[in-house]
Amino acid sequence: MGYAKHLVEPWGLLAATVAGGAAWAAHLPAPTAAGIGAGVLLLKVVLFGRSKREREPEERQRPVVEVAQFSDEAGWLRRAVDAEREFADVAGSLPPGPLAEQVAGMTATVNGTVDTLHRLAGRVTATHRALARVDLGTLAADDRRLRAAKTNARADDVRAELDKSLASVRDQREVHGRLTAARDRLLAQLESGAIGLAGLVARAVELATSPPAFPEANPVTDLAEQLEGIRRGVAETDETTRRILGLR
Repeated sequence: MGYAKHLVEPWGLLAATVAGGAAWAAHLPAPTAAGIGAGVLLLKVVLFGRSKREREPEERQRPVVEVAQFSDEAGWLRRAVDAEREFADVAGSLPPGPLAEQVAGMTATVNGTVDTLHRLAGRVTATHRALARVDLGTLAADDRRLRAAKTNARADDVRAELDKSLASVRDQREVHGRLTAARDRLLAQLESGAIGLAGLVARAVELATSPPAFPEANPVTDLAEQLEGIRRGVAETDETTRRILGLR
């Protein structure tokens, strides 16, 4: 219920009217009685605003990364964030009890995993831009031209300089290959992480709506293990691509 609705909500108006009427019955001036009634209503609205702020969680601070709009990485990241929000909704809707406490205890891991996926998505965008600066066609043409020049060169010092140029071309091609491999791995992990989190939400919904098929089974443990598998895969990709790309 919003602030405006609280101003016209029947119980709030009734409380304000009763307070104002009591003041009038106590032979206070009419303006004073009206002011008391208005004060009661205003106090109700202020208290509502305070309780609302206390109930609403603070907005999470995400890693500051740039992700290209309408890109594959942005799409997978959006799905992961949606799954994160849905998992929190499921955790908050469970009735009080051990299940609710255990599922709620997983939200921090879900949040941390999505934070890492944010970094991976930003890394994909940065890698795309780096790859765009390396023209494989030009490098291939350079390689052919330099090899032909080396074959026709007679002086040793000329051949030595051509070898340096060929080594530079080779290095650039290798960089392109490493960047391509890193980008492909990052995108695959983004996809796997987003789909895995969506599956986690589906499993949590199932736990919330139906008991396990076998009483001796511990479905919450299975859910926690599923989440840990997702977290570990995302973390490993984060660390591996960090090393490949030379990031701190």
